[in-house]
This record gives sequence, structure tokens and C-alpha cells, in this order.
Amino acid sequence: MEESAKNFFENYLKDENICVSSLDEFITQDTLNILIEEKNNTKLNKIVQNYKNKYKDVDLIFVCSLYYENYLKGINKLTKLISIPYNIGFYDNNNIFATRIIHGETGCYQCLENQILQKFDGYIEDYVSEMDSEKQVFDIKNYGVLISIIKSEIEELNLYSDTELRGNVLHFYLPTYEYNFDKNRIQSDCSVCSTINNILFKEQNMKACNILAEVLGNDKYQE
Repeated sequence: MEESAKNFFENYLKDENICVSSLDEFITQDTLNILIEEKNNTKLNKIVQNYKNKYKDVDLIFVCSLYYENYLKGINKLTKLISIPYNIGFYDNNNIFATRIIHGETGCYQCLENQILQKFDGYIEDYVSEMDSEKQVFDIKNYGVLISIIKSEIEELNLYSDTELRGNVLHFYLPTYEYNFDKNRIQSDCSVCSTINNILFKEQNMKACNILAEVLGNDKYQE
């Protein structure tokens, strides 16, 4: 979460036996750039191994403004690479979103972003740049709703190791108190999920090739 929200969450989650960190404490800007650019495999593999060792048995929950979209994208890639589920809650000016992501089974953050963009004109960068011009301050209105969702998620994870937000998206629109509860489906044009699909396809293709080679080999001996 943003530094401005850290004290708020530490105060209200102090009895939950969890560690609260700011986004910068969890992941540095340099690490974020390496994850997003994917140009240095050596550094990328080192990052993956470090985070896997540290967080493989930890329930991760991320909360922030859509202003920090790059962090959401980087964390999405990181959690996919280390193969761990996570929860996110984020907001723009009047919209609040929350979901639980299981890579390869549910849609990821990128899938969710693609679904959100269907409701807006232009690109996400244009949408976020409008927020860029406004000073980012702690917003008790949005975080008040998010803290309730997070506390409920923590309770469910402690009891059942999973929650009703698994593969689902909760969307609140505060001005009119409207809300939706919908699926976060894997999108065919998602670059993050398609990597998983390509890997699975290659594995299936290799198995098919091995079977074919075995059949051809048997035919040869029969001749």
C-alpha cells in the first residue's frame, strides 16, 4: 500500500498478526522495472528465487490507488513467476475493486484491467495520467471500505485458506452505493496469462510428439 495508508492499516490490523508494508518496502522501483521490462533473465531469475524463498508460505494482500498501476502490473507478474495466489484491493476516484487471484486458474490483474477498460474510452495510461495531475492524498472514504474487505478476507483465509473473492471481482461505486460481483475470467489477449497457456501448450505438444515418435517407432519394427 502507499506510505500514507500504512499507519491506518497498521492500527486497524494490529490484532491480525500480519506484517504491513508500503509498496516501496515490498518491491523497489529497480525490481519493478526488471519485472516489467523482462530484458535481464539473470536478474529476473534472482528476483524470483529471492521472493519465492521469502513469500512461498505467506498470504499476500495488496491495497493501493490505481495511481500505482505499475506496481499492480509488476506484482502481478511477480506472483505469477513465483506461483503464489494473492489478493488485491484498489481504487480510482469513486470505484473500488477487490479480487483474489490464482494464476492459471482465475483471471489475473491484467485480465481485470482489460475488463475495466471496456467501460472507458482510450488506454489505461491515458486514464491514469488524468489522476497524475491530482495530488495523491490519503482517502479515508476509499480506505474505510477497503479495510472492511481486507479484514473479512484475512478471517476467511485463516479459517478456510481461501475466500469467496477467488476468481471473482467485487466492485463498489461509492457515489450511488452500487456494487457488482462478477467473474475475473482469463482473457485471451492477456500477455501474462498467455505465457502460462503457451508453456502448457508446449508441454502438451512435446507429449504429443513423443507419442507420435513412439507410434512411428513401433510401425517401423512391425515392417
